Amino acid sequence: MRALRSATTGRTARVAAVGLAATAAVGCSLVLTFPDYVGEACQARRWPDKPAASTTGGSTELVGVVRTFSFISSAPKPGRPPALGLDLDGLCTCPEPAACRPPPGRDAPCDVSGTGIDNAAGKLLGALFPSNPVPQDEDAINSLDVTKGGLLIRLQGYNGRPDDADVTVSLYNVVGLVGDDGGASPRFDGNDAFAVDQQQLLAAGSLGSRFNDTAAYVKDNVLVATLDVDLRFVLPESMGPAAGMVAYMPLKSARLVGRIEAAGSGLRMRGAQIAGRMPIPRILEEISRLGLCPGSPAYANAKTAACNSVDLPQDSRRDGTSAACDALSIAVGLEVVPGKLGGSVDAGTPPSPCGDLPPDSCK
Repeated sequence: MRALRSATTGRTARVAAVGLAATAAVGCSLVLTFPDYVGEACQARRWPDKPAASTTGGSTELVGVVRTFSFISSAPKPGRPPALGLDLDGLCTCPEPAACRPPPGRDAPCDVSGTGIDNAAGKLLGALFPSNPVPQDEDAINSLDVTKGGLLIRLQGYNGRPDDADVTVSLYNVVGLVGDDGGASPRFDGNDAFAVDQQQLLAAGSLGSRFNDTAAYVKDNVLVATLDVDLRFVLPESMGPAAGMVAYMPLKSARLVGRIEAAGSGLRMRGAQIAGRMPIPRILEEISRLGLCPGSPAYANAKTAACNSVDLPQDSRRDGTSAACDALSIAVGLEVVPGKLGGSVDAGTPPSPCGDLPPDSCK
C-alpha cells in the first residue's frame, strides 16, 4: 500500500486540508451576500423527504470514491443561487430569525436570499479566493484527484430502484491504494482498491465504519444520509513546511445528498455535496494542529475570525431556540466515481505541533 501522490496546487491544498481553519488564519471575518439573486419568497434548498416504507427491501451494495472536492461557489448569475450549500436549519435568516444567538455586538449572518442556504465557511472561502478562474455559474473546482487523503462512500441494502426508504451509508477516510508500490496514480475506472483509516472502524478486523447512517434513504434516485464525520486531509508537498500535516474537517449533523448514477457494481454521483456544522472547539483544535499555537498572534487572529463568523448551533436540535451560535456551516461539493473498499491501514494520529492542549472555546 502506498500513499496517493499529490497533484494539487498550494491554494487548493490549503483549502482542502483545513477547511475553515485556513480561512480563519487569515484573521478576518467576512459575511457575503449575493445581491443579484432576489427571490419573491424563500424556496429553501433542502433534500427530498423519505419515501414510503413500502419501498424498502434490497441487497445491492455500491461503493464510490470522491475524485474531486469543491469548496467554493462562484457568485451566481442573476436569478440563480450558488451551486453549493443546503438549508441546514429550516430557516431563511433575513428576514426570518437566525438559528442561534450571535456573539455580542455581531449581527446574525444572512442566508443566501430566497434559499435558506447555510454555508458561512463557503462565503469566507469565496471572499478569500475571489480570483479563482471559474465560469460564472460553475463551482470552483479544487481537485484532490490523487492526494494522500480522500473519502470513500459505501451504500448497502439498496433495492436499485428510484425509491428506497431504508439503506445504510458509511463514509471512510481514504489513506492510500492497496497493492501498489510503484507510485502510479489511481485510474478511477472502478478497479482501484482503496485502503481506509483503521482508526475509524467500529472494531478491529471489521470494515464497518463509525461514520454511518443506518436510516439513510433514496428518493427519486437522490441519496440522503445524516451523520457525523471527520473528513481527513493531508497537506501535500506544495505546502512547504506544513507538508505531511494531517488535519480534519469535523462535521456534525452532516447531510450527504447526491443523485445516484449506478455504474455496474460501483457508485457514481455528480453534483453531490456534504453539508454540516463545524463546532468551534474542533475548529480551534485543527488550527493548533497546523502549528498556530495558543498564545501566538496568529492563533488569536484565527480564533477571533472563527468566533465572529459562527452561524449555527452545533446541535441541530437547538436550531431556532436562541441558543448561542457555536458552529460554522459549510458545504463541500463531491464528484463520486466507482471504487473498491480494499482494506484498512492504521494511519496513526500525528502529534500536534503545539503539544497537548486543553479544549478552547470562544468564551
